[in-house]
Amino acid sequence: MGRKTIKNRIENLKSLIADRKEEALFISNLTNVRFLSGFTGSNAAMIVFAHPQLPSVFLTDSRYEEQASLELQRSGLDDIRFLISEPKGYRILELVSSETRRNDIRRLAVETSHLSVADYNELTTYLGQEVEVVDGDQSVQLLRRTKDITEIQEIEKACQIADRALSYTKTLLTTGVTEREFAIELEYQMLKFGAEDRSFPSIVASGERSSLPHGHPTDRRIREGDVVVVDFGAVHSGYHSDCTRTYFFGEPSAEVRETYELVLEAQQRAVATLCPGVTGREMDGAARSVFKENGVDQYFAHGLGHGVGLDIHERPFISTDTEVEITEGFVVTIEPGLYLSGRFGVRIEDTILVSKDGSNQLTRADKQWILR
Repeated sequence: MGRKTIKNRIENLKSLIADRKEEALFISNLTNVRFLSGFTGSNAAMIVFAHPQLPSVFLTDSRYEEQASLELQRSGLDDIRFLISEPKGYRILELVSSETRRNDIRRLAVETSHLSVADYNELTTYLGQEVEVVDGDQSVQLLRRTKDITEIQEIEKACQIADRALSYTKTLLTTGVTEREFAIELEYQMLKFGAEDRSFPSIVASGERSSLPHGHPTDRRIREGDVVVVDFGAVHSGYHSDCTRTYFFGEPSAEVRETYELVLEAQQRAVATLCPGVTGREMDGAARSVFKENGVDQYFAHGLGHGVGLDIHERPFISTDTEVEITEGFVVTIEPGLYLSGRFGVRIEDTILVSKDGSNQLTRADKQWILR
């Protein structure tokens, strides 16, 4: 991660905090901490102040003192205040309180969705009535929506790893193989090709189970005449990819073939609309219009897609409720699907970068879906 990149993120966050009339933001979401510091451990928090002259504060416990020192130095955070709590983080909230008072903060924003009720109550007790605690849950999330060049490169690598792994593992997808066996091999190949982890537990659902949008793999053996949905992704340097392909063994019926072609058309229509300025609602509507025109929209029961980055699901979320305008630098998935309960399902998904003039597909696994 570039030293200038991290510092720019903190400067942008300072401006955003000031615009929201807040004096400081307590960051407890570990993914946001990584975004702002490069720290990859499992226990840390930060305080970022609106005042341009106040250095940010990084808090962790003694287990991570050496790791944090190295990673923050690598990120160029030489002027950050570095505080160590007791092991297991029992005193981090006390340190937050003392730093808030030390800098005469009267309005502190916190990430409410990443702070338990118990921790919130403990923190407000430490702070007392003289400090107003407000919701700052959206601040870092808004910054993370638009990816910089470093982030885009890492997501591209994660997509390339996933593509390579599927290309190899697909040759092993034959009748008699269990869903679980295929998922294990796919995840092994992602690690072998350079992934640090899987994006999520891979979905491999065959036969009648393919109508389950999140059908995790079982010991069911793949048979002739099965639809198989494979949803998976790789992680590289903390950044995720997300891809879904649907396969059929044998000669598909007219209904299965038509369903697949409708899902593919819905994805293509949505991708054709993807450019800066379009809203998530408009994109979702473009895909959904294909299904409505063919009388099958009742079988599309989820949103069209979501942002991808340090989290597998992050802003922006693309659905009928999304009014947010898509901008250059967003990385999103487009994943229409049709699910005929108890019979079969089809989903096709790709990770896509929003460019100045349109979009660039980052997952490129082939869509040759009939396997014989």
